[in-house]
Amino acid sequence: MIHGARGPGETNAISGESEQRSAIAPSGKSTASAAAEARSTEPSDADGRRASNPALAAPRAPTACQGTGGAPAAPGRCGSRLRRRAILVRSTAPRSRLRAPALALLLLALPAGRALGEETLVDGIAAQVGPEIVLVSEVLELAGPIEAEARQQGATERDVAKLRADALEQLIERRLLSKVARDAHLEASDTDVDTAIEGIGKDNGLSQEQLRASLAAHGVRWDEYRDRIKSEIERQKVINAMVGSQITVEEPELEAAYREIYAEQPKGGEQVHIKQILVLGGEAGPRDLPSACAIARDARARIAKGEPFATVAQEVSAAAPEQGGDIGWLHVDTMAGWMADPLQHLEPGAISPVIELPFGCTLFELVERKTYEPVTFDQAKGSLQQEVYQRKVMDKYREWMEGLRKRTFISRRGYFAETSTASARPVSLPERAQASAGAAEEPPATP
Repeated sequence: MIHGARGPGETNAISGESEQRSAIAPSGKSTASAAAEARSTEPSDADGRRASNPALAAPRAPTACQGTGGAPAAPGRCGSRLRRRAILVRSTAPRSRLRAPALALLLLALPAGRALGEETLVDGIAAQVGPEIVLVSEVLELAGPIEAEARQQGATERDVAKLRADALEQLIERRLLSKVARDAHLEASDTDVDTAIEGIGKDNGLSQEQLRASLAAHGVRWDEYRDRIKSEIERQKVINAMVGSQITVEEPELEAAYREIYAEQPKGGEQVHIKQILVLGGEAGPRDLPSACAIARDARARIAKGEPFATVAQEVSAAAPEQGGDIGWLHVDTMAGWMADPLQHLEPGAISPVIELPFGCTLFELVERKTYEPVTFDQAKGSLQQEVYQRKVMDKYREWMEGLRKRTFISRRGYFAETSTASARPVSLPERAQASAGAAEEPPATP
């Protein structure tokens, strides 16, 4: 895990609250349906750090080890410190300046543009939030990348409607937080934004020029990126001021958290630090298995010729791409057999053969081996303070945001009014367009 800070309200980007989510949906549900249902229980992020895409979390890559949960330093729970660095960043005490790690995922996770098939984009008002409005184009831009992926995986119109409804709720939350920031004089300055962006570049090993180039390659304008960073900084300030200042953490809570997280940690044994390249494929993946394995073999050949593992992983891997495939320290007893076996005979610096799996093809680099030493309460106390504080802030934040929504006039329009009603059948876009044609009243906002 990056030893930085996750802001209150931030969720796991790749792994959710229980490490990486499998790209294969639970039995009986499409991947898109499962992802949409999972997201419906999570609080919205002001800038969508919930996933590698800012709108909604995409299906996760399968975990490379066994176990439950994800503790900062308990490999037995399948969640080492460095594994989570590709996933999230945690929060310490309330702070007014957002540290760069908390925005690291925004670097490569912003929308790469709209990918909405052959639909005609008709702008209009998706929702009114107090005196402000949210445009349909904003919703489509936010939901576009994950929607395109979901459609490729066979998402239904109901699935797509849920994705767009979730994106709209995030934008509504942004409007609410933005107004609070203005009223409370918690707006971010240009200096705040400059400092945050500089930190993002340093944490990702990029110069400002390289950062700009990376954003451009993902279809993100520099001014748009600065606006998103500004919005996120203000969000952090608002949450810390309105919620974080009310939270205290007692010693018994830390002790309970220690038992919860570290109760099943190994008593000894060996742990390994590894990097992984995972190319998803198969029935639940974006490509067939032979194609995935061909990409993985080509990646291994590039590494063998001298290209850095991290560089290749950033281009092709579904596992921790922002971190160059670095998934951190794992205890050998918690790893699945398909992973432990090839690593068993590797020397530090060596690359494994390409391994074919039902959900894709993968390969590893062994960085280091060392003896695992159980984590004591005193050693874990600092991270436990963050963990418990974060949980309590999240609970308080949900309560505070719900109250703010109730006190604010919020009206969803047209297509979004229909899809926001759980009992209503989401109307497909062609149906909506046909029903709206020639209507005398104000045309509804139809994506």
